[in-house]
Amino acid sequence: LQAVPKVKLIGYYSDMYKVEFGLPKFNMYRRVLARVLARDFVEPGLMDEEAAVATARLLLRENPKRIFGV
Repeated sequence: LQAVPKVKLIGYYSDMYKVEFGLPKFNMYRRVLARVLARDFVEPGLMDEEAAVATARLLLRENPKRIFGV
């Protein structure tokens, strides 16, 4: 998040060797992302809550949608 432009990142990518693991792993990633955005960006004042939500939306939805064309 600090070294790569936000438009180049995707939130979660996996080889999905077992489809049953997909949703739990994605949910875990969402929780970790929320924690990192809050602790490392919002609390120190580098980003407000709206910007953190917009960043999460980019990583979790908009960038993968654009990159993979879905």
